[in-house]
Amino acid sequence: LLGTWRSLSHYGPNQVDYFGNGLMEGEIATSLVQIKEKKVSERSVRLVTEVLAVATDSTVQGASGKLLVYLPITEQSTGLLVGDQLWVSGKISAIPPAKNPNAFDARSYWGRKNIFLRMYLIN
Repeated sequence: LLGTWRSLSHYGPNQVDYFGNGLMEGEIATSLVQIKEKKVSERSVRLVTEVLAVATDSTVQGASGKLLVYLPITEQSTGLLVGDQLWVSGKISAIPPAKNPNAFDARSYWGRKNIFLRMYLIN
């Protein structure tokens, strides 16, 4: 019982200030994030980030949770470093499940890292 409670208390969406609570699929969100990991591929720069704040029409509120952020490859995006903080704005979406039975399941992989949402940066 204690193990279940401990596990659920660290589950991102259960947190009161989780940034994804109240967001709709495809909604555009603006968030202050801190880079925790960075990977550059041929098509994009993938950042694993910790959300620090979320901006709405008139306010900025503190927030928590992790978010995958995909940026187009530019000189600025490839120059980002782990620990940098930046404001990002883009469409929020859930990480999709695997479409084939034996395919890599990104939703499960990232879910084990407590990451459930992703954002593609608006150009």
